[in-house]
Amino acid sequence: MDKFKLVFLLNIIIILGGCTTGQNALEQGNYATAVYQSTERLKSDPGNPKATTVLERAYPEAEQYHLENIEIAKNSSQQFRWEKVSNNYVHLNKIAEAVRSSQSARNIIPDPTFYYDEMLEASEKAAQARIDQGDKFLESRAKDDAKIAFKHFNVAKNYLPNSRQIDSKIADAKKRATLTVNVLPISNTNTKLENASIVNSIASFFKNQKQNEFLRFKFLNQSDNSKTNADSHVIQITIDDFIKEKTDTKKDVDSFIKENIVIGYTKDNPPKEVFGNVQGKVYLYNRVIESTAGINFKITSSLNGKIIHESSIYKKNAHEDKWGTYQGDLRAVPDNLKKVVVSDEPKIPSNQILFYENMKPVLSDFYNQINAFYQNY
Repeated sequence: MDKFKLVFLLNIIIILGGCTTGQNALEQGNYATAVYQSTERLKSDPGNPKATTVLERAYPEAEQYHLENIEIAKNSSQQFRWEKVSNNYVHLNKIAEAVRSSQSARNIIPDPTFYYDEMLEASEKAAQARIDQGDKFLESRAKDDAKIAFKHFNVAKNYLPNSRQIDSKIADAKKRATLTVNVLPISNTNTKLENASIVNSIASFFKNQKQNEFLRFKFLNQSDNSKTNADSHVIQITIDDFIKEKTDTKKDVDSFIKENIVIGYTKDNPPKEVFGNVQGKVYLYNRVIESTAGINFKITSSLNGKIIHESSIYKKNAHEDKWGTYQGDLRAVPDNLKKVVVSDEPKIPSNQILFYENMKPVLSDFYNQINAFYQNY
């Protein structure tokens, strides 16, 4: 097939695909879709015979379909039947609006019926059913029931989006459903080491918690230590002693020989290279400083002071430094060791630095435990 024919066929496919009359939708019983497609076709091609026929048949069928659904829903005993009634009235208004928006479609269906009053009445009843159900769940005063009430009120808002009453109920349900977790000022049993960055890290963790909309962490200052909600959790955190346990330095000695390399030059004119072997001795040092740091924390209920969760997290840390020296000819030292043997001995880190280093895995484990504990709240 030549290029001209291929382009021609592609254009035909595009034209046919973009000019649907709704015939297929009508044949498949998708009457509302057939109305939308036929009215759109009539906008671009007024008087199109296929679109005209489709609209003449599809509109009354679509209207009848939704009116029957409304009667079925009204006569049912389903608790939230008015939602189906309202939704079907929405569809009836949509197909009527599709006809109204096309002059050619109005020539075919001169007087499309709108059901705005009926839709509003059904929406009010649908919203009220959800409000009544939400109010029942709020009676128990349990947080889980308040969450269910919150969901019911939000469904009600879908039907009456401008209702201040529903907005007020949503806010009240969320307040009742939300668990406030008060984090008390952090205590430190090791007064010799500064812990400001640890405290800031913990405060930042709680501040950025966004597990769900019903959980609120509040990091308390010393001044508001006693200001906790009646129904809340309280987290007490203690940074335990830092212990530097031992320092162990190991020394390894290796000798190396490199053969047949230039070791000098003759006095000839011009000079000639002199080849030979060179030797080198390497001293490698590995220093390991072992330490332990930890956190104790417990979560209690402000209602009865009962401990809900308690944990102690301790981590051992091995701070490692490597360096080396050499004797002899550096050329005999393998390339992978040259950087090591020309480095200076690192200074022994302070207890403060070791403490911060040690606390990193402790905090990571602490954050994971908090996330795991509150993931279902």
